[in-house]
Amino acid sequence: MRLKICLTAVLLGILTPVIFASSFTRDSIKLDIYGFIRNDFYLDTYKGIGAAKEQFYLLPHFIGFDKEGNDLHKTVSTNMIPIMTRFGFKISGPEVFSAKSSAVVETDFLGLSNSLPSVLRIRLAYLKLDWEHSSLIAGQDWHPFFTLNCFAKMVGINTGAPFNPFSRTPMLRYNYTLGNIQFTGAALYELQFASVGPLGATSEYQQNAVIPELVAGIEFQKNGYRIGAMADFKTLKPRLVTDSMLVTNQTVSGINYMVYAQYAKNKLEVNAKSTYGGLLTHMVMPGGYAVTGYNAQTGQETYSPIQYYTTYLNVIYGKKFKVGGYLAYGVKAGVKNSFYNFATDGTNEVRQWGRFLNVNDMYRASVSGIYTLKNVLLMVELERTTANYGQGDMDISSGRYNEVYKATNNRLNLSVMYRF
Repeated sequence: MRLKICLTAVLLGILTPVIFASSFTRDSIKLDIYGFIRNDFYLDTYKGIGAAKEQFYLLPHFIGFDKEGNDLHKTVSTNMIPIMTRFGFKISGPEVFSAKSSAVVETDFLGLSNSLPSVLRIRLAYLKLDWEHSSLIAGQDWHPFFTLNCFAKMVGINTGAPFNPFSRTPMLRYNYTLGNIQFTGAALYELQFASVGPLGATSEYQQNAVIPELVAGIEFQKNGYRIGAMADFKTLKPRLVTDSMLVTNQTVSGINYMVYAQYAKNKLEVNAKSTYGGLLTHMVMPGGYAVTGYNAQTGQETYSPIQYYTTYLNVIYGKKFKVGGYLAYGVKAGVKNSFYNFATDGTNEVRQWGRFLNVNDMYRASVSGIYTLKNVLLMVELERTTANYGQGDMDISSGRYNEVYKATNNRLNLSVMYRF
């Protein structure tokens, strides 16, 4: 009871100044409140892999056929859900170390999993120091691969995932601007968006590897054009002990690459991005790693990343009324070393962990319209997503399948939003 009273007092203390105004200033601290209230209706023709009660739709979820050959997940479903509603605080304060200081705290109601929807969660929570030519961010912000200045603008809340990197994560990020060029360096750890491994999706693999995720990037912009590239070094420690109950320090490491480009001028905006890598599951992307070496006496495993390539093109035109289009493609590129075959009877038995590992390739196309009337946005989107699921035996030298089954979802998304 005392805890509830204390929490209520804290929330009232934070929110009271902004109940009757969108901002206030006190003792050189300025606070602005922002956000939106949003309600979504969607209709799907195929059950999906995703989050937030499938509002965050990734790919059609193929699980097999019934005894008459009917696809078990090829069925129409609908829902109406308001948990995309969001609010946040932008705080600006006095100079610190000769830099302008600011902070952001942002939350929504998307929850932590499909089993825990409507739960308030942290989206952003960081402080920022701005100097004349550089800036420093400490806290949870968008992953650099998301490229906040260049990402897919869509009605659906997946923002192009799993073709576009999607993650918010704790980090220390430094940006330096020299003329039209900006250099970026960041060290990151996982929290809500975690890598997939033997224990499922958890941040423990990176915690146990000790080494932070490291990102370096460069961006050039001029006259409405923007082009950039980034590299991401990732290390994970899948296990602490082997099957033989012996301590193991084996890790898996890989470098992920991303390039992007944008043109934005007047009413037209064009965004494009391509990503290549294997250790990308913490960004809600396809990939993972496989056992490519095994010591039967000790149970020691060695690993190789399972590489995927994804690319997309996004075009938006308009101001008060905007129309948009999105085209995306992803394909399994394979592994550097062959999978280790644990079977002894001539079949294939492998160990692998990740996202969408039984998908050979995937693609998406969508069209959208957004009408803005002051603070109100009326939005509609038609989206078609296809995943080609592997059937039969997998080629252990590449990780690909010779035969596939095509699973396709058609989604209608209707949304209304009130911004403040």
